[in-house]
Amino acid sequence: MLKAFVRMKKLGFIFCMMLSMVLTGCTDTPAPMEDNPVQGTWNLLNISGGFAGMDQDFEKGSITWEFDAELQSLAVINNAPSDTMYSGLDTASYRYAIFVKNGSSYLRINDVEYGGVAFSNSKMVVDQNLGSQGNGADGFVLVLER
Repeated sequence: MLKAFVRMKKLGFIFCMMLSMVLTGCTDTPAPMEDNPVQGTWNLLNISGGFAGMDQDFEKGSITWEFDAELQSLAVINNAPSDTMYSGLDTASYRYAIFVKNGSSYLRINDVEYGGVAFSNSKMVVDQNLGSQGNGADGFVLVLER
């Protein structure tokens, strides 16, 4: 009988501790979450890869991509030097979408899959070698930063 009482007391203590952790861990306002990590202005810093194996750096601000999640639009301003081999998208407005397949994210521009997309801190990497239907070898890898 005494053993059962001690056991119940221990279980009651554990229950109270768990309940107090749950209650004190709650706040009235949820922690801010970024609903759409692509939203905002990005600077294209580097393009590498392709058949020729290029590796081209760009000055911050010379090529910007501005994503508007509400309108699903992408505004590109491309002021790359004229001697650049490849600088990505031309200056224009595009429709875009991010979609997920099998746990990986992909960027679609004007209804055409543009490549796999990954976010890390303030960087976005668009890898044209990663596609939702399979991988390639001669695509470009674009590195953008906020």
